[in-house]
Amino acid sequence: MQKFVIDTQALLKFLNGIKVINDHIDQILKRADAGGNIIVIPSVVLFEVAYLHL
Repeated sequence: MQKFVIDTQALLKFLNGIKVINDHIDQILKRADAGGNIIVIPSVVLFEVAYLHL
């Protein structure tokens, strides 16, 4: 199991079902969704997501 850090753009695209950046990153996120990888979400990303949805 590997750990990866995600940024705001990639997180929002993935959560909205849009292909993220390239095939390799898309596969990493899909593997994490299936429980194969760990995605670390920095606190600043959470603040940015909250700010964008206000």
